[in-house]
Formats: sequence, C-alpha cells, structure tokens
Amino acid sequence: MNAAGAVLGLGIAVALVLMVARWAGGGRIAGIVPGAGSTDQHVGRAEEELAGGAPGRGPARDGTRLVVDVATAVRAGSAPDRAWTAAGIACGATGVPALADVIGAGIRPADARAVVSGCRLAHQLGAPLAPVLEGIGVLLDEQAELAGERAVTAAGPRSSIRVMTWLPLACIGVGVAMGADPVHVMLAGGPGRVALASGALLLSAGHRWARALVRSAERAGRA
Repeated sequence: MNAAGAVLGLGIAVALVLMVARWAGGGRIAGIVPGAGSTDQHVGRAEEELAGGAPGRGPARDGTRLVVDVATAVRAGSAPDRAWTAAGIACGATGVPALADVIGAGIRPADARAVVSGCRLAHQLGAPLAPVLEGIGVLLDEQAELAGERAVTAAGPRSSIRVMTWLPLACIGVGVAMGADPVHVMLAGGPGRVALASGALLLSAGHRWARALVRSAERAGRA
C-alpha cells in the first residue's frame, strides 16, 4: 500500500464518519465533536420526540393550557361544569370531568388522574376550584419542563450510540479503499472469522449496555 492509498483511505474514513454522525444526530455531530450543533437544534429535536409531533405541542403542554383556561373561566365566574364544557370536555353538574374525557383532551393519563382527583376533592370539600386547577397547571408545566430537559440530555448519548454502532462498517469501507480485503479475511475462516464473531458480539453487548445506561438515567430522572 503506497502513501496515496493511505491518504485516500484516511479521507474516506473522515467522510464516512462525518456522514454517519450527521445521519445519526439529525445534522449534528452530538457527543463526537464538542460544541457541535446548536442548543436550539437539541431542544427542537427533544421537543419533537417528547410531543410525537411538532415542537412545543406536547401532550403536557396542551393539558396545562387546558387546565389554566378552565381555571381562568371559573375564576371569572363561570360554573365549573360550564367551564369544562366550553373547553370541549363534557362535564356534569358536579364539575368533575370523566377521566377518559380529560385524557382525550390531550393530558397524559397520570396528569389526567391528578386533574380529576383535584376536581373531585374540591367538590367534596366545597373548596374553590380555580386555585386547585391553577396549582395543577403549575405542576403539569414543571413536569413538562423536566421531561424536556431529560430528552435534551439523552439526545447526545443516543446519537453517539448510533455513531459508534455504524463506525465498524465505516472502518471496513476504509480498509477496502486502502487496498486491503477485510471482508475476505473475516469470511475466510481462522482468526478472521473469530475476530468477526467476537467483534459482532462485543458490538451488540456494548450497544445494549449503552442503551440500558440511557434508559436507567431516564428512569432515575422521572423518579
């Protein structure tokens, strides 16, 4: 192998790594080049993953606005049942909406249970409903902020996992470009086949371990 082949192989290696990094990170080289990508890109991608759709339109956000709107209507003098009906949720004279209707309005089940429980408690105790709903709205908003921060924090490690998973294939391509024949070596038997099997096993184990670490960190953040 001459110097020109080595330089060509090095150039192809860099190109492949950058291409894989951009694919895995959605246009940013997260976790590989420090400072690469902007904070807005990280936040936007995390919000899309959290919402399952457009940025800033997650279920908890919609639920927070809904609860605040109902609380505002009640504080302005509207009856609780009318306030809920005006918000698009059927409600009886008790002012306690059905759990299924609240979930259908865009609130996650756990948050919907908190809303319904708060309304039921206010009705049973005869307490003003508006302050209860306002407090629940603040809680939902804080939980949404924390969920967004967790998603942003996990975005970099997840991208790095994808890059490191595809990197061995890039290295094989570099070997071919430099004039070697790694595919033949790996499939010809003997040490090559042992290296292929052990490499695939270690790659799979490392991928599973890294993803387990990310999931563990996410569960700890939600606790």
